[in-house]
Amino acid sequence: MEKTWKYNEWVKALKTSCPPENYEGRETIGYRWVFEPIMDERNFLPQYFKVNRYKWSGNEIVICQALGLSFFETLEAAILRFNELKATMGMPIYDKIATHVAVVKLAAQGGVSSQPDKHGHFTFHPYETADLALVSEIVHSL
Repeated sequence: MEKTWKYNEWVKALKTSCPPENYEGRETIGYRWVFEPIMDERNFLPQYFKVNRYKWSGNEIVICQALGLSFFETLEAAILRFNELKATMGMPIYDKIATHVAVVKLAAQGGVSSQPDKHGHFTFHPYETADLALVSEIVHSL
């Protein structure tokens, strides 16, 4: 039985394979920037829906990535990247991006993800049935 992506309507509208074919389901821990409380509706919403959608027009590979969720493989990598963005954005980062880091237990049956890049970042595409807030815990204040 084929599983449905959480943002299936947008994923299926792309001509490119989304998520990419090399993404796979795996049991792993991911660290994600979040707001308190963990049930905040912004916490597991892809960037595609947070940022003006016209920004994404044209490049389907970038659109596909923006429809996924960003994670880091370590708490240190999540904090480092947040601090890099904070240096350019300043204090508005706490209103627009996050205030905390959560550890999230990602299950193979919950979706598929890329391998982490050299900065420890990876993209996760959840299935429709995934409720990531239920498997998350805030572990660090930014």
